Amino acid sequence: MTSPTPLKRLLAFGYLGSHLSVRILKRAFLRRPGLKEFLSFYREDRILPFSPEEIALQREVSRCIACHLCDALCPALGRAAATGGPVLGPAALPHLARSLPNLAGLNETTLEPCGRCAGCESICPEKVPLRKLIRFLQEKASP
Repeated sequence: MTSPTPLKRLLAFGYLGSHLSVRILKRAFLRRPGLKEFLSFYREDRILPFSPEEIALQREVSRCIACHLCDALCPALGRAAATGGPVLGPAALPHLARSLPNLAGLNETTLEPCGRCAGCESICPEKVPLRKLIRFLQEKASP
């Protein structure tokens, strides 16, 4: 096999150098979309960004086995049932967190009756952090 001629080598380096120069000039002078524009593409579809802490919370929430012991103990759910108000029980929250696009219809009154007594967390056999989950859902539901 023969080595490339000096002219071919020079043309190859010139080609690479011109593309590098164009790339550097584009980065220096052309505006690239930032995080705000990136997130606006997904906001309509309710695809929300997650921080590493929120991803860890999703893992903790996925331990829920849907035993509904938390609903049986929840005093806020009992009061809401007596008054006929719309409220979600603690057992529904892990399932709601798995389908975040459905949070568009969620409002503060649905989650607010929770007195944060921590009874649901204490009775949960899987120790799902329901109070942290309620705060997470309220933050993601607000526009």
